[in-house]
Amino acid sequence: MNALKEYGWGLASAHPVLSFSDPETAASQFSGVPCGIEGDPYAAGIATSLFEAMGAECFSIRSDAKSLYHAAAVISNNFTVVLQALAREAWAEAGVSEDMAARLNDKLLIGTCENITAQGPQVALTGPAARGDTDVVAQQNRVVAGWHPTAGELYAQLSDLARSLKSSGKTR
Repeated sequence: MNALKEYGWGLASAHPVLSFSDPETAASQFSGVPCGIEGDPYAAGIATSLFEAMGAECFSIRSDAKSLYHAAAVISNNFTVVLQALAREAWAEAGVSEDMAARLNDKLLIGTCENITAQGPQVALTGPAARGDTDVVAQQNRVVAGWHPTAGELYAQLSDLARSLKSSGKTR
């Protein structure tokens, strides 16, 4: 990047917040997509104009925060996908059919998204950790850890974050 700057090039990058698992679907969803723009002011201005012409809603992000910004998108999107796959695997282990597990995922995920959108994360959070039911959290954690040790560690850590979120509105 510095080599390009030495030749007088302006640098910018655009980060549309959209899942691109299927190009046709992503293209059909692009209108109104939030798009973080960072870089040299002149180049960022050009990028903003181009992306707004395609229907994006652009906003500035700091260059020094680009990695954290992108990591937040990964947490919001990619890790949600991983958690849904993990839930389906746990339901399968518990004897739930694949079709029913998909229906359970759909119902919970849609309801969760609607609740977060309407109420925000702190109010939308439910479950044993949010209720402060430490006995249930501990029992479920033991079962999950016995089934899938890595998922058990994740379950314990996410339960801690859930307790903090419910009590303070923040995960830390």
